[in-house]
Amino acid sequence: MNKTIGDVSRRDFLKKAALGSLVLAGGQKVFSEELKKRSRNSGLSNNPGMDLGTGATKRTAFSELNRDPALHFSSIVINHTCPFVFPAVTDDYLDSVHKGGVTLAMSTVASNHDFRGAINEIAAFYARFKSDDKMLFVTRVDDIYKAKKEGKVGVGFHFQNSRPVEYDLNLIDIFYQLGVRVIQLTYNEKNMVGDGCTEITDSGLSKYGINMVKRMNNVGMVVDLSHVGYKTSMDAMEVSEDPVLFTHSNPWSVYQSKRNIKDDQIKALAKKRGVIGINAFPGFVKKNDPTLNDLLDHVDYIAKLVGTDHIGIGFDFSQSTVEDYKYWNYDPETYPMPPWIYPKNLGDVSLTPNFTKGLISRGYSERDIKKILGENFMRVYKEVWK
Repeated sequence: MNKTIGDVSRRDFLKKAALGSLVLAGGQKVFSEELKKRSRNSGLSNNPGMDLGTGATKRTAFSELNRDPALHFSSIVINHTCPFVFPAVTDDYLDSVHKGGVTLAMSTVASNHDFRGAINEIAAFYARFKSDDKMLFVTRVDDIYKAKKEGKVGVGFHFQNSRPVEYDLNLIDIFYQLGVRVIQLTYNEKNMVGDGCTEITDSGLSKYGINMVKRMNNVGMVVDLSHVGYKTSMDAMEVSEDPVLFTHSNPWSVYQSKRNIKDDQIKALAKKRGVIGINAFPGFVKKNDPTLNDLLDHVDYIAKLVGTDHIGIGFDFSQSTVEDYKYWNYDPETYPMPPWIYPKNLGDVSLTPNFTKGLISRGYSERDIKKILGENFMRVYKEVWK
């Protein structure tokens, strides 16, 4: 009999899911209850008030920011990373995603999985789409507009590692047919494509990686360079004929983390017509006690460097435990030990409207705000997806 999530530890669950030996759908309820318990004990703020912190760049009184951001809920809002990581967590996050006004949530449907493990995850999501009319599976740009019109949460497929492709580029075509629309080349460490951002080497894109980028261009799949090493990312942008994304990254010049990207990477992405998803993960925003105001400083920096056409949202909400931290072998210089406390008033996806309030407070125009919330990602999808 197949084991469910209730029969294994969280660490073993991740390992077995990556190896493709666990039937995910059967354990959804058990894992869902565990995440609910974790959420209650996480200490994350659910206060919708607008304490932006005390930074010198705060420009508007709190009373101004407490207005309902009608602009947010009238816009297409795309959160390109998390909180949908496994199909099992949709029960816990779906209402929060909807409350946050998110039109499209790109799910990390696979990461360190092999081919079979990724197929298991995709199959479990397919089952959820059939049984839950609150979600709409997104594979085309028109699906995003449909989700907005119908008030549903659009869910798209995103790999945070190219490992599921293994050594067979034909699998890119198969995954595209199954709905995968974005693949991140590496996840922190070296793989067959190139080096990750926390790897001890910085060797650049491999020959296989060059062919993978070209194959992704050919089928209409977007190249994601978050978690990717500096030289590998620069090589990929040179090889790609299509726009590329850093789906959840921040500027290194604002906060110096290995996971953040340098000015020449940002400029190269802009030349490729790409987009950077602003990341709310605390370890990439500020050393200690980040606020929404601190996160908005990252937005301002990119806007001044290359313009608002290249900014999106990739908030990367996570409730990982110390056990998860050890399993994923996170670099302690880059990732602080859990629990991870997100910026004040952006503690979970339901508080996404506060980000829009913050953009208003910084003086961004309605046009620029709509681009940042989702239209910039839409522009890339329209150009790349087939």
